[in-house]
Amino acid sequence: MTGVHDWAAGRAGQWMQTSLGGRFFPLDPRPEEVHVSDVANGLALDCRYAGQGAVDRYYSVAEHSFHMTCYAQRLGWPPGALLATLLHDAAEAYLNDLPRAVKRAVGTGYTWVEGRVQAAVEQRFGVEQEAKEWKSRIKSLDNRIIANEKAAIMRHPQPWAFDQYASLDGVVIHCWNPPQAKKAFLEMYVAVCIAGGFPVEEHEI
Repeated sequence: MTGVHDWAAGRAGQWMQTSLGGRFFPLDPRPEEVHVSDVANGLALDCRYAGQGAVDRYYSVAEHSFHMTCYAQRLGWPPGALLATLLHDAAEAYLNDLPRAVKRAVGTGYTWVEGRVQAAVEQRFGVEQEAKEWKSRIKSLDNRIIANEKAAIMRHPQPWAFDQYASLDGVVIHCWNPPQAKKAFLEMYVAVCIAGGFPVEEHEI
């Protein structure tokens, strides 16, 4: 087919197609081009730990985000903080989940791209302030849930530096398949938005 390009005038970088059939420019992210269906879909298909868990224990970033939000809900966090928690890895819907060792090796280039995409997501859903104010507490849950995840999906676990963090009590890793994980993520999104008075975007399960 002629006349089809993966770039557009006035935009930086190339575009990628989203699950809804839209175009998203990872190097030129705009809040109006972020949609919760695309975020949920991308995170549900994005496997944690570079896919190195047991092959019969698929574990997605969507489920990871859901469990963290459930735990924060039990702690009594306000809806804005819960929404920021649910979306804390939303950039990975467009960029995939890179192991921390890889992120550190790649350096500032990837961090810059990831930060811009994450900022566009937070602006789109109105949680810029909450993401900033609750960043350290969200990061604490992010570090602690690793113990739950390691126990649930690693068939041959080795000692990790993250073993120093206590697990999140009561969190059960289900290893949902992608459709289940996407559905749970979107249901949590709706519940948190309603509780906090945030607009609920129409979405596709």
